Amino acid sequence: MKFPDLNCDLGESEAITTTAALMECIDSANIACGGHAGHRESIERCIDLAQKHDVQIGAHPGLAEAGGRGTRFPTVEELIHLLEDQVLSFHEIVNAHGTSMHHIKLHGTLYHATDQNAELAHAYTNWVQQHFPSCRLFVRSGGLSAQIAEENHLHYWNECFLDRGYESDGSLVPRSSPHALITDPATLRQRLEIWREHHYLLAHTGEILPLSCETFCLHSDSAHAVAFARMAKNFFTDSIGH
Repeated sequence: MKFPDLNCDLGESEAITTTAALMECIDSANIACGGHAGHRESIERCIDLAQKHDVQIGAHPGLAEAGGRGTRFPTVEELIHLLEDQVLSFHEIVNAHGTSMHHIKLHGTLYHATDQNAELAHAYTNWVQQHFPSCRLFVRSGGLSAQIAEENHLHYWNECFLDRGYESDGSLVPRSSPHALITDPATLRQRLEIWREHHYLLAHTGEILPLSCETFCLHSDSAHAVAFARMAKNFFTDSIGH
């Protein structure tokens, strides 16, 4: 079977040594582009590392308020302005480095806003279709954004999460909940093994979630990020032909 892509949010608050170690393990980098985190220097550093390790480069725009994880959803106008400001600038930097932008993945509140609000989801997908029609969207598997991307024939990958807890409806457990994060290596390995054997994930309450997963996400702000990335990479490599 073909195993999924492994992606990670980078250029945020992680140490450069962490960024470099993660780049050795992943397939796709979601690079913060100046909203919730990131600046030109960190963007260029991440692009250089991605090129060195043959990692696909993606824009990771976010809201500035509350580190990109606030409770207020943007208006359509705010969303479009944010995309114009962050993604277009990021694209120029990527081009200046002689490479291309493979994907876009929204950060935090934006990710959830476009997955819960149809007006925002349509505005987002329409903007991408207009400006970057060949660019992939990384969207939550089974979510609204994935549905709208499918209906509009956009390039997208269903994203699942290795280090986040799931609710029984397939949404992510809020970060304020004690079940939000996976921090135990044994639990991560169990998730990988269940996916390999059965192609489903489990909610934190035990329900089966039959989610399609073209790409799996790990977060760089986890204390176990590098160890988890190495485990996932080794797992996928060892499982080829399983």
